[in-house]
Amino acid sequence: MKRALVSIAVFVLLFSTTVLGQASFTCTIQNQNVSGSNFIFDIYMLSTGATPIYLAFTDLVVTFNDANFTSPTYSIVSIGGTNLANDLLYTLDPTIVSGNRAILNIDPPSVTLASHLTSRCELISSSGNGTRIATMQISGISNISGTAGIQWRTSGGNICAVNTFRDVSPWDSYTITGSGTFTNPGDYSLPVQMSSINASTNKKEGVVVTWATHSETDCAGFNVLRGSSENGKYQAVTTAMLPGQGNSSTNHEYRFVDRNVENGKTYWYKIMEISTDGRQKMHGPISVE
Repeated sequence: MKRALVSIAVFVLLFSTTVLGQASFTCTIQNQNVSGSNFIFDIYMLSTGATPIYLAFTDLVVTFNDANFTSPTYSIVSIGGTNLANDLLYTLDPTIVSGNRAILNIDPPSVTLASHLTSRCELISSSGNGTRIATMQISGISNISGTAGIQWRTSGGNICAVNTFRDVSPWDSYTITGSGTFTNPGDYSLPVQMSSINASTNKKEGVVVTWATHSETDCAGFNVLRGSSENGKYQAVTTAMLPGQGNSSTNHEYRFVDRNVENGKTYWYKIMEISTDGRQKMHGPISVE
């Protein structure tokens, strides 16, 4: 009976050690935005287990609405992490395959000593959003009425795969893909993209505010707002909304003249974009004396 109890105790201890010692993670897509014809987002990995994750061979694969892009390309805007950003240690290779699959291949440095884990390998953070792996960009937006539709790919071919280095000899890598969670973000529309906002003075007219858009989605129009300080209150100086283009993938320029101004004063301006469903978005501010 005692031997049975001892065996059970050993089993429980080993089971507890295995469970508590697992490496697990969550991958998320954060900060989706559009710049011109480029869709940009951040890839984060958060360590959620008791065993630390030293990033080894990894494939991070997402799908997107390729029908809303023309000849899209996948590229890195910037690399996060202390050792990931050192191109002498890690190699990050982005590519698009099968139309709508964007893959980021991560090749790690070699590990032959315990000291290499901290000096060469990326330790995934266990706080906040985790470690920013990279800021990525899919270029070639062609349908501004559509959405990005970005999602993690976890089944079929070309799927996400995550490996970590062991923190004991022989420090080889092993998969932890099955212990991971890939959290999909909400869909993201491809909206009005403001390419420029300018304000200048004209002796005959007053202050001339101009702005231009790369593209517009469900844009009903614009209002111009003015303030006496950058962070102060702003009030509309347009008496009626200036009509937008609705949906457009071409450049458009706009102009408004503010005649009710005084010499020697500094004015701040914002452009309020109004969508067809009443939503508002601010652009600016910009100042002029």
